[in-house]
Amino acid sequence: MDVTEKGGQGNGLDALWALRATGKITADRILVEEPLFITPSDVKKIRGNLRLSQSVFAQVLGISLKTLQSLEQKRSFAKGAIARLLQILNDFPEVGDRFLKIRT
Repeated sequence: MDVTEKGGQGNGLDALWALRATGKITADRILVEEPLFITPSDVKKIRGNLRLSQSVFAQVLGISLKTLQSLEQKRSFAKGAIARLLQILNDFPEVGDRFLKIRT
């Protein structure tokens, strides 16, 4: 995964929105792509691009600090919902800001 690329490269978003306007999107009308393979260096780059500490990034992802450290140190690999969320945070970093508030 190139963590510098943005999502939506010719993936038919206009057609998807048109389909959504006609009713519910069902499995016979759509193909859901698998999340990209996220490497440990990708996890570090995404966190670095967001300028978050490991502790804060783990909280944003909803995982423990130990799990994040395992993802960044090649002891485990991102899959499922975490891989999907990392892909979203890579493509749309502003989404991560939704979960942050400045302490006063």
